[in-house]
Amino acid sequence: MVSMKIKLYFVCLSLLTSSLSGLAQVSMVDDIYPGSTGSTPKAMAELNSKLYFVGRSDTSGYSLFVYDGVNAPHVVVSGNYWDFINTDERKITVYNNKLYFAATDLTNGNELWSYDGTNPPALVADINSGASGSSPFYPTVYNNKLYFSAWDGVNGTELWSYDGTTASMIELKPGSDGSTPRYLIVHNNKLNFIADTASGAMAGSRNLVWEYDGTNSSVVGDINPGGFKSLQYTKVFNNKLYFIGDNGAGQQLWSYNGSVSMVTNNIGVANLNPYFTVYNNNLYFSVYDGTNGYELWSYDGTNTPAMVQDLRTGSSGAYPNYTTVYDNKLYFSANDGSTGYEVWTYNGTAFSMIADINSGSASSNPTALITFNSKLYFSANNGTDGNELWVHMPCVPTAATISPSVCGNNYISPSGIYTWTASATYMDTIPNAAGCDSVLTINLTVNPATVATISPAVCGSNYTSPSGIYTWTASATYMDTIPNLAGCDSVLTINLIVNASATTSTVSPSACNSYLSPSGLYTWTSSATYTDTIPAAAGCDSIITINLTINTINKTVNQAAHILTANEAGGMYRWLDCNNSYAALSGATSQIYTATINGSYAVEVTKNGCIDTSACAAVTTIGISTFDKVGNFTMYPNPVSNYLTIDNLTLGSSINIYDALGRVVYENHNVSSKINIDVLSFSNGVYSVSQRWSGFTSKRMLVVNR
Repeated sequence: MVSMKIKLYFVCLSLLTSSLSGLAQVSMVDDIYPGSTGSTPKAMAELNSKLYFVGRSDTSGYSLFVYDGVNAPHVVVSGNYWDFINTDERKITVYNNKLYFAATDLTNGNELWSYDGTNPPALVADINSGASGSSPFYPTVYNNKLYFSAWDGVNGTELWSYDGTTASMIELKPGSDGSTPRYLIVHNNKLNFIADTASGAMAGSRNLVWEYDGTNSSVVGDINPGGFKSLQYTKVFNNKLYFIGDNGAGQQLWSYNGSVSMVTNNIGVANLNPYFTVYNNNLYFSVYDGTNGYELWSYDGTNTPAMVQDLRTGSSGAYPNYTTVYDNKLYFSANDGSTGYEVWTYNGTAFSMIADINSGSASSNPTALITFNSKLYFSANNGTDGNELWVHMPCVPTAATISPSVCGNNYISPSGIYTWTASATYMDTIPNAAGCDSVLTINLTVNPATVATISPAVCGSNYTSPSGIYTWTASATYMDTIPNLAGCDSVLTINLIVNASATTSTVSPSACNSYLSPSGLYTWTSSATYTDTIPAAAGCDSIITINLTINTINKTVNQAAHILTANEAGGMYRWLDCNNSYAALSGATSQIYTATINGSYAVEVTKNGCIDTSACAAVTTIGISTFDKVGNFTMYPNPVSNYLTIDNLTLGSSINIYDALGRVVYENHNVSSKINIDVLSFSNGVYSVSQRWSGFTSKRMLVVNR
C-alpha cells in the first residue's frame, strides 16, 4: 500500500461574526492560513458527519482537511494537491464509506486515492505507472461501483470502474487516443456520459451521448448526426437527462430520455458551467442570452425556460454560480454590480444577499457551497484573511415564555432596558443563540418577604438553626432567616425547647422460641443480652438493655413399637389422636403413652409457659402375636422391597405370611429348604412370616418398605 505523510495542525477556533444585522448569521469558521492568502478551501464533501475539504495551511501546497462542526479544522494528510479543484471533473466522491479523490504525490503522479477517515489515505490503483499519472476525472457511483475517466498511457482516456478491490478499464473506443468519457451521471438506472467514437477531423463521431448498463455500452444520442457537435454539463431532472449542446447553431439546452431533443433555441450558452440545480421541482441554471448577460434561469420541464430575474442589469449579468439548495432556498454566488460577488439566496419569490462579507464593491468570491450539519459552508474572502471556510445559518426569530419570581419591588428585564415593580405579563426582546431576535413573554411575579414562628424540641444540648448559621444549646426564643418557597426572606421566630439526653432501662423478658424487640426492628431466637432503642416521652432516645431468655420445647417422640415416649422431661403432657382431628386421649397425660390400638398419635407438651406439639407417630404392630423363637429359618433382606429369600427351611413344612390385620397374603404348604417370594404386590408395613411342621411353629417379623 502506498501512503502519504500526515501532519496535524490544531488552530484555535474563533468565530468572526458579520457586522450585518437583520440578514443572517454569517461567520468565518477559522483563520486556517493566517495572512491575506488564506487556505482557499475547495472540493468539499461529507463523510461520517464530518466535513472534508482541500486547502492550504502553509506554502507547501494543498492538504486534505477535516472539520467536525465544533473543533477547528485540521490537516489529515498534507501534500501537493495542485489538481484539487471544486468541479464535477475533480470532485471528492463518497463510495463504500470512504472518500475517493484524485491526488498527486511525488512518485505516482495524479492517481485515484481513498481515505476512510481513520487510516492514512491509500492509493487505489496506479493506473498509469510513473510520474505522469492517470488523471482520474468525473468520479461517479453506479451499481455499487465507482466509475471514472482515466488515462493508462496506452489506451488513451477511457471509462474505468472500481469495485472496492480492483480497478478495471471499460474500453469504449479501441486505440491509443481513447473515447474520453466525461460528465458521468446516473440516469434511469444506467450510467450516461459524453464520449467520442473518433477524434481529429471526424467531428461527427465526437461528443455523443453514451449509455452503460454495467455490462454493455452504446451510443444513444447524437444531436447532429455526421456534423459538428459539442456537449457538456449533465443533470437529471424529472427523469430526463439535460445537458448543454451545440449542433452548429449555438449552444442550447438539450434533453435525453430515449432520444435527444433541443429544449429551446431562444437562449445562448457560452462555455461556462451553468451550475444545474433542481429546486422546487424546477431546473435552475446560469445562461447567457446575449442581452442580459449571465443570469439565473429556470425550467419546469414543460414550458419555455425563462430568466428568473435580471439581478444585474446590463449585458454583463450577475453570473450566478456554485448553486446549491439549503434551508428550502436556492443559494449561489453572484455579482449585483454594487457589492461584488457575494452569497445570494432565492426563496422562489425574491432574491436577497445574505451578507456583504467583503464590504463595498469588492468581492468575497464565494465558492464550493455545501450543506453540512444543517448549516451552509463555503469558501470566501473578507478582504483581510484571504479565502477561508465560512458558515451561514439563516436568522430565524424565536419566541419563548419565562415566569420569573423576584423578591421586593424591582425586576430588570432580560434585555436590561426595562425595570418592572409589579406582578404582570410583560414583553421583551433579546438575541437568541443564533444572534437572531428572541421575543420573550415574561409572566412576572413580585413576591414579598414572609414571617413565621416554630417551636422545635430537641434532645441533648445542641440545636442547629434552620439556616445552618447558628447552634443553640439552651431553651429560649431565637431569630433566624431562610428563603421561603418563593425564594424570598422568611424571618423565623424559634421558641426552642432543649430536652434531656437519652434515657436508659433494663428488662428481662422470657419468650417461647422467638422474641420481637420493643422497637419492632429485630427478632431474636436465642437467649442473650441485647440492646434496642425506642422514643421516650419527650421524643428523645430511650436505650433498653434486654436480658432475654428464650424457652424451647423438645417436641420429638421416641417410639418402641406401640410405646411412645415424649423426649421433653418435666413438662405437662396431652396425648392426641392425629386421626381424630387431634382430639385429646382420655387419661393420657404422662410422658409415656402405650397405644392399645393401631393409629397415629402426637403429644402436646407444656413447659415454662410454652406449648408445642410433636409430629404424629404411626402405631401398626398391635394385633401381631409375639414371635416364637423356635426354629432356625432365616430370611433376607429385611426390610425387603421386591424379592424375599427364606433359607434353612424344613423340607415339606408350610410357610404363611400375614399382614397387620391377620390376613394371609402368601402361603406355601410344601416348601424346599430355600424359597424366593415376590413381595412387589405387598403394601409397605409390618408382616408375620410363620413356618409350621410336625406340630411346631416358628415366626419371624418382616418389614416391607420401598
